[in-house]
Amino acid sequence: MNIYWVYDLPIWLFGILTVTVFVAIGLAGLYLTRDWVRDLHRIDHSHNDIIGFYLAGVTVLYGITLGLVAVGAWTTYSEVEGKVEHEATALGALYRDVNAYPEPTRTLLQQDLRNYTRQVIDAGWPMQRRASFLTTPAAH
Repeated sequence: MNIYWVYDLPIWLFGILTVTVFVAIGLAGLYLTRDWVRDLHRIDHSHNDIIGFYLAGVTVLYGITLGLVAVGAWTTYSEVEGKVEHEATALGALYRDVNAYPEPTRTLLQQDLRNYTRQVIDAGWPMQRRASFLTTPAAH
């Protein structure tokens, strides 16, 4: 099953769809189990203390999960930023090193470096943003 179409949706639409689906599932579960729970607890008393413990546990797990997701996202961002800086530095140094070559070779190499940079900026970055590199076969 290919679900990469999700990446083409605008963020606001994806957010609305996500909230709508989870609220619909929650409401359906509530209405489907309402009578069963009422029959299970024939005594009419409150279960707020149990619900409080349950919500406290869920909140702790949610907080830990949110913290780990934030740390993971920041780590990934920092790693990608470091790789981009490394490649940009290497490309700039290579471009400066090419200036020492004699004229016909220098011009060809500088043009190749410009073409490579344009290819990365114009084709590679948008492809990565769309995540289409996962669905298309790699060009060899």
